[in-house]
Amino acid sequence: ADILSTLVRSFLDPNIPGIGASGAIFGIMGAYLVLFPEGRIRTLFVIWVVPLWPKVRAIWVVLFFIGVQFLPAFLMMTGEAESRTNYFAHIGGFLGALFIHLFLRPEAFARYMSDVGV
Repeated sequence: ADILSTLVRSFLDPNIPGIGASGAIFGIMGAYLVLFPEGRIRTLFVIWVVPLWPKVRAIWVVLFFIGVQFLPAFLMMTGEAESRTNYFAHIGGFLGALFIHLFLRPEAFARYMSDVGV
């Protein structure tokens, strides 16, 4: 997944080298989504001054984090914004993990297609 994140980043902006592991972290999030689609993640919400720690379905947490990456990546691609954050690597790492687990690992794909929960 980290290799695909590097390739996506290099293809879209070859002038700036990327350093970091954020593409791999998003790859782990994508792998978790495929392997444990019914999983729940304890999150922190602060409403006014009251902290809450509900368990939220993994798909909503992961889709939120990957969804937040698309607007800055698009703005960087069109030249309307500049950032030192590698949003393309985040998206590439996530898509790389989905590709690896859904198409290269038959047992993961079979688990994803079955109705077996966590």
